[in-house]
Amino acid sequence: MRGRSVRQRRVIHPVIALLEEYGRGIEDLLYANLPKDLITAKEGVRYRYSLLSTSESLRKFIDEYRSVAHVDELYRYVLFMATTLSAVGRGHVVMEPLYRSIRDLYDSGEFRDVVTGSVREFTKVRDVAEEFIRMYGEYSGRSLSVSVEELTKVWIRTARRIEWICRVKADDLISYLARFTSVRRFMVELMRDFVYYVVKGGKVSKSIRLLTKWSCHPKITAPLAIEICRRGKYVEYVAPIDMYTATVVFRSGLFTLISGEKVNVLLAKLERAKERGSTVILKLSKWDDVVQKLLHIGQDPIALENALFNIGYRFCRTSTCDKCPLANYCRNYPVKVK
Repeated sequence: MRGRSVRQRRVIHPVIALLEEYGRGIEDLLYANLPKDLITAKEGVRYRYSLLSTSESLRKFIDEYRSVAHVDELYRYVLFMATTLSAVGRGHVVMEPLYRSIRDLYDSGEFRDVVTGSVREFTKVRDVAEEFIRMYGEYSGRSLSVSVEELTKVWIRTARRIEWICRVKADDLISYLARFTSVRRFMVELMRDFVYYVVKGGKVSKSIRLLTKWSCHPKITAPLAIEICRRGKYVEYVAPIDMYTATVVFRSGLFTLISGEKVNVLLAKLERAKERGSTVILKLSKWDDVVQKLLHIGQDPIALENALFNIGYRFCRTSTCDKCPLANYCRNYPVKVK
């Protein structure tokens, strides 16, 4: 069986099992909103991965991937999107308009030229960044906190580091990402070789965690990090916790599946607030550890995080509780995550 691990022998809480199954059935929003040519590349990569046996050599996987049309662009696009989302922020961004803006710019050729390195001049890249920010505002009715200049610099640095990786570290991004055998090694080397040179401060962690998710799952995203996927090492995933995911964890009461005094104190506080009709404000950075622990009590943290994010984004954000797959289990605690 592909990617079998000791986690499969655990007794999984039924709600967690339900959520993981739900999460595996939903494509990550990035991959669900790819440009036309990259949809073909994504499907080609998944198809070739599914055909190959885990006993095949890594070289065989790499050669098969290289035969997929537009595959190099897919890899580059994923790296660009990780640094882009880190630059613009994720918590208060409406994701589908953002992906739609990027997708439309790519299909028109403007962002494609930035991703492939065909356009490198600051003024030309700046024009594309300005158009992206304008389109996001038009599609979402909101504005992004990032400046045109900052985003332009991030895109230029991203293109330069990809070029450096393909010149110094490997023949191409396919062979570079394929060789990692653990998530920890993936994160350490991607930070050292790529992320540190592109984004700054707290955005480094977000960028590398997004890259991990988007490269290391054979169904929800795409099996770009071949060895991690076929060894089932995506169970080591550390999520970029956002307000949508955290909101579901605390509003639904799922956090009570984690033991500890911190959880007990919060539970009592939320019960009192529910009785009084008041709202509890939680700071995301102070509760990241509880969410991370919850994501790892099942078999597939990427699937679980994907389910929680989608529930938070599609149902909690729009207050459509009656349609939520977690409706029968949710305690509906009055909580707001910032």
